Amino acid sequence: MTVLRSIVPPIYIDTITISTAVELFLQAKEDEGRRSGTLVSYRRTTRDLVKHIGEDFPLLSIEPQLLRSYFGELRKKHNVGGVAHIHRNIKAFFKWFWLEYDVMIRNPIDKVKVEQPQIKPRRGIPLESIERLLRACTTENRLRDRAIILGLLDTCARASEFCALNVEDIDLNTGIATIQEGKGGKLRRVRFGSKSLRALRKYLKTRENLHYSDPLFATDEGDQLVSRTLHRIIQRRIQAAKIKQWGLHDFRRRGLYEMWVKTRDIKGVSLYAGHSNVTVTQRYLAINDEDILSMHRIGSPVEQLRI
Repeated sequence: MTVLRSIVPPIYIDTITISTAVELFLQAKEDEGRRSGTLVSYRRTTRDLVKHIGEDFPLLSIEPQLLRSYFGELRKKHNVGGVAHIHRNIKAFFKWFWLEYDVMIRNPIDKVKVEQPQIKPRRGIPLESIERLLRACTTENRLRDRAIILGLLDTCARASEFCALNVEDIDLNTGIATIQEGKGGKLRRVRFGSKSLRALRKYLKTRENLHYSDPLFATDEGDQLVSRTLHRIIQRRIQAAKIKQWGLHDFRRRGLYEMWVKTRDIKGVSLYAGHSNVTVTQRYLAINDEDILSMHRIGSPVEQLRI
């Protein structure tokens, strides 16, 4: 029998239960510094699996068919995207355990596939709608809301990243802002361009006794914005502008697409977005044949010849 490392008293790998293995996994992910939202998702999905299989069921006795039946039950309660999300978390658990403890037998999750959602790429909110939104900022908090709209488009930050920004995270001379904890716990830098930085400065001048530790964008009470509050702010302006409904992520999509159109630098756009790889960015931007052919119009090698 193989003894698990770092367990006191020692537990033999052959007899370890799924409940014990899951708790080891959750502790490891917490130690790695994973974001709180990720940890909550891991806890919920893996502990639901434990509840379904049984706490004392030996981990290494789990067969692919047992997992398939579990995902079959999930399909009755969740849509395709929900099942795929749960599958990713459970796959992460099994992969981690097999790698962490050098398990030699075949990993059962390798044989378990689920349907993946068909994601229709979208380019986000049109620039004309952004202009109408800005014109609709005529009431209370108009300076804040203008700065938010322009900032969302310019930084291409996720809603949670945008809300988490503090005054100390931005250089008000250059417009460069540091996202302290992006997706996957990654730190990266984004930028407020000259127009969005000017709008931001105007807004910050309206806030009294501003400290470096204060939120960059705040509620009327001075509290940090959260995604839900940010969503309500944008929806109010959308209603005032009488335009189609758009979500917070649509600002990110549009900003990234416009950067790609101007630069054709897919790698740079991917890094700016904080994506894990370029493939994610390619799907994200909804690049079509016309976009690809336009690159040739810009950079045709023959057109550069002096003939």
